[in-house]
Amino acid sequence: IEQKCLDESSLVVTVSPGISRLLGQHCKTKIITLPQGYVAAQERNRKNSCTGDYVLYAGSLAYGRDLSVILSAIKMVSESTTNKIKLVYCGEHNDIVQKQALSVNASEFLEVRGYLKEKEALKLSEDSICNLIIISPGYEYAYPGKLFDLISTGKPICVLADRESEAGSLVDKYELGFNIVNQGVDNVAKSLLSIINSGGRSNIN
Repeated sequence: IEQKCLDESSLVVTVSPGISRLLGQHCKTKIITLPQGYVAAQERNRKNSCTGDYVLYAGSLAYGRDLSVILSAIKMVSESTTNKIKLVYCGEHNDIVQKQALSVNASEFLEVRGYLKEKEALKLSEDSICNLIIISPGYEYAYPGKLFDLISTGKPICVLADRESEAGSLVDKYELGFNIVNQGVDNVAKSLLSIINSGGRSNIN
């Protein structure tokens, strides 16, 4: 059915370059990419330096998303440097993130806020050290819907993935933060320190 739809279409619209490439192998029709997330034109009071002491993850922990590595890295940074930081989690999987923190002895470096409305979450994003995006295995081809909202805050994006991803490639291309692919705790901690030492700025400022 999918192939028949492609064959009979006059235009195919996708939401990421990765999906366009995948469909391009089976489709002769013109393909254009329109990302599924956008930020309405508005003036933001972007912070010029780190005002918070936390890394923010706002979202789901479904599809195998795991915050253990970032929690371990935050613990390493906090215990080995003068930078005392934590992970602030906003979402509906409070029990899961608490178990993940406990598994790496990092419960004291986790603050659970629960589900927040969009405006509240964006305010936390603007005041954070950086914003975290986790790419689930098998979903590397997609842009997370919140990606462009987070970019608009002017704070660095830290993408964690097991393989190269579309979101990570975007962050690399425009120098919006760090694209961390299949890295251990030491390298994630180094990336966090680089963001802290940069004053929490991204190239969007």
